[in-house]
Amino acid sequence: MKDEFVVLKTGRNELTKVLIDDILFLKAEGNYTEIKIKTGEKITISRNLKNTLEDLDFELFVKISRSVSVNPHFVSLIRTGKNAIVKLDDNEVFQPSKSHQNDLKQIFFHTPNGSFHTVKEGVSHIYSGHSHNKPDSGKKYQK
Repeated sequence: MKDEFVVLKTGRNELTKVLIDDILFLKAEGNYTEIKIKTGEKITISRNLKNTLEDLDFELFVKISRSVSVNPHFVSLIRTGKNAIVKLDDNEVFQPSKSHQNDLKQIFFHTPNGSFHTVKEGVSHIYSGHSHNKPDSGKKYQK
């Protein structure tokens, strides 16, 4: 999606051009949508989240709750289960809904070399189609 952008109506007589790759998340605020970009700036537009996602073609984004969709390129941590969270590179933290926890697996996507990333028990693993050595399960690690 290199150099693709959206033009957002950010005021009565104001339009703002934003690169889609620079958007961290979209968050519903009633009939408005808050959009945070990687500079830290938050832009609020007068459209609900559903229409924003449909009309502006944000297909890259993963919906983690009814009110939040995130750009998977900025996700630094995913925890599922009872205390589920999604943490972004800017330290913004969201609680995904139970119904959207299955969508979280989309965030860690396949890489160009065919491997994919997963997170299990707090440890990141990189798997590929090739065989790999598993860590010694008898070895104890200090926390």
